[in-house]
Amino acid sequence: MIKKILISTALLLCCTAIGFAADINGEWIGNMKGTNGPTDFLFTFIVNGNTLKGMIGSQGVNQPIVNGKINGDNFSFETNSNGNPVSYTGKVLENSLQLTIKQSQTEMTLTRKATTAVNIGGNWQGEFSSPDLGNLHFKFNFQINKDNLTGTVKSEFGETTIRNGKVKGADFSFYINVDDNKIDHKGQYSNGIITIEISGYQDNFKIPLMRALEG
Repeated sequence: MIKKILISTALLLCCTAIGFAADINGEWIGNMKGTNGPTDFLFTFIVNGNTLKGMIGSQGVNQPIVNGKINGDNFSFETNSNGNPVSYTGKVLENSLQLTIKQSQTEMTLTRKATTAVNIGGNWQGEFSSPDLGNLHFKFNFQINKDNLTGTVKSEFGETTIRNGKVKGADFSFYINVDDNKIDHKGQYSNGIITIEISGYQDNFKIPLMRALEG
């Protein structure tokens, strides 16, 4: 009994030291006041362990998030503005995120973007890395016609056509052929991002997708 208590205590201390990453996956909106009025921003966050990725969109320009880290309720990342790094720090609050731009000490409050309907049509991107498959970069083009899904998938394995694609609410499925092998895909849309499970390669894996950066 004492041994079980000691083990449980050790696990609790270990988890506390590492820190659980808060769930900030998805799309968040905010605005910043300027001389010409407020500017609206759309932040897309994807959390993988303690790594934070995603992008920032504003006035038709998208910037990828780099060097992103999250530990518990605290997170940080950088973007690039005209060749100069811009650093951000953030704090997860009860129903919002408090974001600070370090260079100017400007603060911004972010709230989750309201999702009124599921729309997975368009271009999406994601990446995956494993010892067997190496670094893979995926680009998906989804086209929706009622409950039918068509389009293409592009990766280091080449570009191939989506087959037998079906959509039901926030869930969808399809398969592709790679070197005569059937590769199954099952996906789910939530809060502006897609989580897709891929099986049929040497590894079965899940990857998060965000709207593709244009240009």
